[in-house]
Amino acid sequence: MLLSQLIESQQSNYAELQSQIEALQEQQRQIQNFLQQLGSVESKMISGIQVLQEAVASIREVCPDELENYQATINALFGGSPIAQLTASVDPQTENETPSTPVEPEDSQVIDVVSAVETSEPDATALIEEIKCLSAEMSWNDYRKFVNSYPLPQRIVKKSKDEVRAIFEQFLNNCQTEALRGMIAKLRKA
Repeated sequence: MLLSQLIESQQSNYAELQSQIEALQEQQRQIQNFLQQLGSVESKMISGIQVLQEAVASIREVCPDELENYQATINALFGGSPIAQLTASVDPQTENETPSTPVEPEDSQVIDVVSAVETSEPDATALIEEIKCLSAEMSWNDYRKFVNSYPLPQRIVKKSKDEVRAIFEQFLNNCQTEALRGMIAKLRKA
């Protein structure tokens, strides 16, 4: 009798642990889905900044009088409130089931994309240094192609390596952190 009670107790413990594992696996899937959404948003933000930089450079070169109108159009997109908010896909009830996860009210799971990016950015100097380090590993031809993919303040045709690097560094110093992060992502893929 004692043995059968022990077996039943262990089977009950096993079933409870299995249930907790399944709940944690579901929570993990939800977190992974949310991380993918965040990555997609970040990618869109970075590519949007790059497109805007190219557009502004072209407007300055071709029709600088339109720059103020273009800026007003871009600013109007933002309005007085955040453009988009993502809500966490983690179910608060699932969080309550796991003792190691603190319980938070649902409102705290809303992430303001604009503020999250602005507050978590490393400073531009560190990003520029990382770009220099990553690009130093490239061949000269690949480096020139990479540099040419951005709207530099001057042409780099027939420039020495040092001149090209100086021109690109000057360009980097004028870039916003989102654009610098985009460059780092591009360099890491190369």
